[in-house]
Amino acid sequence: MDSRIERLIKGEPSEREEILAEAEDDFLREVIEIIMGCKKGYYSVSQQTELKSLDQQHGGVVKRLLSKNIPFHRKEKLLRETGSSFIHKLLKPKQHRRRKDCPVPGCNSLGLLQLHNHLYQVHEYDKSKRNHWLSVARLRKAGINQDAEPCHFIPQ
Repeated sequence: MDSRIERLIKGEPSEREEILAEAEDDFLREVIEIIMGCKKGYYSVSQQTELKSLDQQHGGVVKRLLSKNIPFHRKEKLLRETGSSFIHKLLKPKQHRRRKDCPVPGCNSLGLLQLHNHLYQVHEYDKSKRNHWLSVARLRKAGINQDAEPCHFIPQ
């Protein structure tokens, strides 16, 4: 990845403005492809809210940049004109998958990226059992112990 992209993410607004103003077409095409490659679930709810407010502040520029119907030369012009104020929000660093340990008793597999596949391929669990063990793994990550005694103060 080009070092200028990292400076667009972490740099000051004046530095971002300078990079976008001096950028050649190939670099801007790379930036636009990165923006367009972000999946819908890539941004968290708070980030989506922030992008919507930025879009309103700049007259719909963010929405037009993310649109597939706008030609490249228009997106390039939009980035050069107003991109320095919001480009760092669109190019945020990717969040990587978290490694999980297998929750099945007796299994010593640690640091799995694809726990779902491990439960299917190694333990040969059907969908309902896989979902059960995935929920156990999520609860363990949250710090909730499923083996604990039920609370006797709650009427059943």
